[in-house]
Amino acid sequence: MNKIFNDISDFMYLRKVVRRAKKYKQWEELNLRHDWFYNPYTVVNLPPEVYAADRETQLQFVAYFMQDANLFFVEQLLQDVLVPSVEPIENTASYLIVYHADYETLSTWFFIKIALLISLGTFVWMKYDIPHYVHRIVELATNAIN
Repeated sequence: MNKIFNDISDFMYLRKVVRRAKKYKQWEELNLRHDWFYNPYTVVNLPPEVYAADRETQLQFVAYFMQDANLFFVEQLLQDVLVPSVEPIENTASYLIVYHADYETLSTWFFIKIALLISLGTFVWMKYDIPHYVHRIVELATNAIN
């Protein structure tokens, strides 16, 4: 349970810092944007000579570009929260760099499990008319006390 609170705290911190960082000139210079979950990302366009080279040379170019972004995130104190992932964009001379938060518990499956538990609870609540039984129990307890 503590991990969930830590992950939520990390998300809130990331949200606050990204909102603040968007105002800096360096955010625009690095062509950074963020998704709905405040994960910063950018696209690196390769020059033709690098695109024509092998994959290792392309990744070196991307890594060189990432140095400035990594320094920016260190200045913003996000180095412990963000983890970069690099993927080529198909049929283009570009790479997508996503700096996503490294959550331990918050994931798609976490939210699916929560939704299923809420659905199950609602189903049981409605099917077995729980409010009626709660009202009866309170009424019996009140009568027993009086």
